Amino acid sequence: MRTARSLRHVPSTTAAGTLLLLLTSAVALSSCTEDKDSTENGPTLCMDPILAGELSGDGLCSEVTVRRSATGLAHIEAHNMRDLVWAQGYEMARDRLFHMDHFRRFTYGTRAEVFGPDFLDDDRTKRVFGFRQVAQEASDWWETHDPETFALLSAFAEGVNAYMHDMQEGENDALRPSELDRIDPAYVPEPWHPRDSLAILKIMIFGQTFQGDTLLFYFAAEFLTPAAAFQDLVRFEPLFPTHVLEEEPTRRTAAKIFSPRLPDAVAERLAHWRNEASALDEGERHALGAALRTLAEQLATARGLSAPGATGGSNAWAIGGSFTAHGGAILCNDPHMPPAVPTTLYPMHLVDRSVDDTGVFGFSVPGVPWFLIGHNRTSAWGMTNAFGDVTDIARETVVQRGRATLYNGDEIPMDIREERILVRREGGALGDVDEVVQQVRVVPHRGPLLNDILPPELGNTLANLNYIFSTLWTGFRPDTGEPEVMQRIFAARNVDEKIAALERFDGGIMSFTFADHTGDVAYLPAGPHVQRLRDIEEAPPYRYLDGTTGPDWGDNLPFDDIPRLVRPTKDYIVNANNAIGTQTLDNRPESGGHYFGHFFDLGTRAHRITERIEAWRGDTVTLDMNIQLQSDAHAVLAEVYLPPLLALADRCDEDDSHPRRCEAMTLLAQWDLQQRRDSPASTVYNAFFIQFAHDTYSAHIPGLIYPLLGGFLVNLAGRALIRLIENPDAAGGNWFGGDEPLALHHIDDALLRALDLALAALDAFHGDDLPLDQRTWDDVHQVSLHHPIWDDQTLGPEGMDGSVRTVLAADFAPVAPDGSLRTLPWSVNEIAVMRYCTELRPDGGPNTRYIVSGGVSGHLGSPHYDDQFPAWLEGDTFPVPFLPEAVEAAALSRTVLPPGFGATAP
Repeated sequence: MRTARSLRHVPSTTAAGTLLLLLTSAVALSSCTEDKDSTENGPTLCMDPILAGELSGDGLCSEVTVRRSATGLAHIEAHNMRDLVWAQGYEMARDRLFHMDHFRRFTYGTRAEVFGPDFLDDDRTKRVFGFRQVAQEASDWWETHDPETFALLSAFAEGVNAYMHDMQEGENDALRPSELDRIDPAYVPEPWHPRDSLAILKIMIFGQTFQGDTLLFYFAAEFLTPAAAFQDLVRFEPLFPTHVLEEEPTRRTAAKIFSPRLPDAVAERLAHWRNEASALDEGERHALGAALRTLAEQLATARGLSAPGATGGSNAWAIGGSFTAHGGAILCNDPHMPPAVPTTLYPMHLVDRSVDDTGVFGFSVPGVPWFLIGHNRTSAWGMTNAFGDVTDIARETVVQRGRATLYNGDEIPMDIREERILVRREGGALGDVDEVVQQVRVVPHRGPLLNDILPPELGNTLANLNYIFSTLWTGFRPDTGEPEVMQRIFAARNVDEKIAALERFDGGIMSFTFADHTGDVAYLPAGPHVQRLRDIEEAPPYRYLDGTTGPDWGDNLPFDDIPRLVRPTKDYIVNANNAIGTQTLDNRPESGGHYFGHFFDLGTRAHRITERIEAWRGDTVTLDMNIQLQSDAHAVLAEVYLPPLLALADRCDEDDSHPRRCEAMTLLAQWDLQQRRDSPASTVYNAFFIQFAHDTYSAHIPGLIYPLLGGFLVNLAGRALIRLIENPDAAGGNWFGGDEPLALHHIDDALLRALDLALAALDAFHGDDLPLDQRTWDDVHQVSLHHPIWDDQTLGPEGMDGSVRTVLAADFAPVAPDGSLRTLPWSVNEIAVMRYCTELRPDGGPNTRYIVSGGVSGHLGSPHYDDQFPAWLEGDTFPVPFLPEAVEAAALSRTVLPPGFGATAP
């Protein structure tokens, strides 16, 4: 039973034609009564939010005001942090309850119970990783070691549960999401618990920092690819040498900077793995390849990626006060994730009046309080994937009929449990389920056995071939400190305080970019920088470890020793998943200096952003200039790949069998390299580039693993293929055809053949009669925002600017699951799910603009379900009312939640 409440409508004084909604209560206020504020009774929960044990059900202690502005953005104002996060939970559930419940099921591995057998494989993966168990351990840890933080997590959960109660009772305009009825009219999400928020936070960090799918691709390529080709393919250096920790920009030069292939010494140390694989017969090799491929795909799905190798990247940059008219800094951030509806990140504005009257604007993950990204009045922060290496995979030797593993000469029993996965029958009612029993084995000194993720037949295949893998990941610990970090960074007022706030960020390594109103900028790759105890030059971390020896990891690098960049000489920072330091520039990430990781972005986005900022030097930089840069669609890769093709223009009419060659060459020669929706040249270039990469690699990479290149093909082409064109004599294999030793004319023929095949594919799609200059990019490059369950709630498709590795994220996977090129049109699989830029003015407060890819609301039929999608496609943004007078003026509705709102009656 809950307290009674009534609604009173009064005219709005802030926006013509709108109403002010006032919630009032005439009942007792449970434990938040006035006498609790007296000194003899101690501080109220509002002043000292310590909750013991179960959720209190106390409701609000003080009045909370919720305003909604034009985009549906909630501005919540409370008088203490406990009430603020309570109301954040209530209003987040109002907008995203199904999204929250689905994300919880995604994390715990319980989707098959309500959505059916299509989700069984992913449920199996989540049960093996044990996210529910880890989250419960984390909840217990916070309750014991930091009861104030646990109290706030509990208050957030109470707010969510209060909304669910109102939804069930039909009170306070609480809507029931239509998806719940599609599951079953009787379906109600389980009550929210602090454990659930911790689990969702954990899975988000897992999705960004666990690299098991990438490692398995390396293993498969090493086992199954001929030695010479493998040595040419495996590359870690970026296309351009831009790296984050540079005081001054690294200039592009015409000279060749990079080694042409994997160093011989490294290749020799790795040869024994390939020799072992070569001893397998063809059937065993095929089975091994199939199992590794399936395992990589399931790990990518578990991370929330569209395919193995999808980067999960982002852009962030900060421009210091020397660039701006007002002397304050500018910060921009746009995280890249699969296109989804509801939008993955959720914007909100939170004000704790006991601190100040402006609060914090930011973006959270539905189901988690506070913000991952945002700004207060004086400072801002952005976050991207650092690609720091916090994952290892070890090859175990299993004994005692699969119940123990050999380690340093001892037989170590594994922790074994059974998970019971409920699977809703096809067409069955809710509760009409089958039960699947999943065995989970965990190596105590490492982590779970990945083989258990696979369907039994594939898991047995790996075991029979003695390939049994366990995994280590830093986030398996229950005591990682992200909830503490989110509170501290929320309050930090300048770049130094924000850096200090990150000391307990230790679930995985993420890149943080900072800016403040004094004009300072800074960068820190925060997280657990693992210090590996093996010689990483002898046992590179991008290969699997010998599981029979150890230990593997020592203490993490001390926080103060983590390399960082604060107030750099160049007065700006660019962080776009590019290499953090210089270690990968010689193609040997394990050599010299601090080892950050091995798999970073190509560097095209960071290079382009750096190039544009340098071009602004001497001018006054504005917020609008930065917003436009977020939608930059310049084809950096075309700067590299077009010149070799256009150099063959004199061969465009060498015979009559290729009538469109000259037309295509002319179109490309006149192109401005902007990949806009109305650009026909972008259509021709992308078709050529993808065809050229596909022709080259599909002939040399075994068909068993080539389908894994769905997300890797562009990475390979950007890292390796241009080196083979520039320096063919250094290659270990004949990549471009012909029986003679590799020579330039073979490359020329390969380039022209790729153009011809690309034009033929475009003819097949558009029809022979349509001229090339009418075949616009939006015909073949389209984005849909996919609903996680029901396709009929998906938005799109719509034509989209940008392409692979442009600043404007619009990547697609050109290789289909069967190893062929995907048929047109290409479907974008990675986008900026939100964009935001803020200028932190010394006087007048922040000037902020934002947009999300869909809308704030998760309710189909709400005006805010998809209202931002058209503007997002155009690169537009919306202003964020932030100062109190701006929030009040922009409010289209105002709801007052009185003390005691949401309380459980005694």
